[in-house]
Amino acid sequence: MKIKIKKGNGSQKLDYIAKEFNKKIIGKVGWFPDLKYETGESIAGVAATQEFGLTKKNIPPRPFMRPTIKNKEQTWKQTAIVMAKRIALEKSSYNDFLDVIGMQVSSNVQETIKSIQTPALRNSTIKARLNKKRDKKTIGLIEKPLVDTGTLLNTITNVVEKK
Repeated sequence: MKIKIKKGNGSQKLDYIAKEFNKKIIGKVGWFPDLKYETGESIAGVAATQEFGLTKKNIPPRPFMRPTIKNKEQTWKQTAIVMAKRIALEKSSYNDFLDVIGMQVSSNVQETIKSIQTPALRNSTIKARLNKKRDKKTIGLIEKPLVDTGTLLNTITNVVEKK
């Protein structure tokens, strides 16, 4: 999310903050390359497959990122306004700004993942889940899409990096 200040809405200091902010750091939310399942499979890859589907493997899309962005973008913008004002008052830093937004986005994506019920899992997927060795780390419901072990749900994170 790029920070923009509309003309006529006030503070030159907020305009300066937005320009400096966009030059210095970037915030990212998601699953990063070093995160892997115990099998070695990339969690980011699984997330992308679930988000967009994979026709050749008969995996339907179960989008959770795009709907979250659509439904929560205005909420995030309001948080951004509050945080920009805190920076202007020297009560928060640029890193704080992105960390707060990143935590909010991560939490909202988790909520969306938890709410997804469709498309339903194929019978073969349910059977495979039933045949897995289950232990206390396995938190998912057998028939619930996207939540089997809880790894995808619990590993979404945010980072703040220098540009």
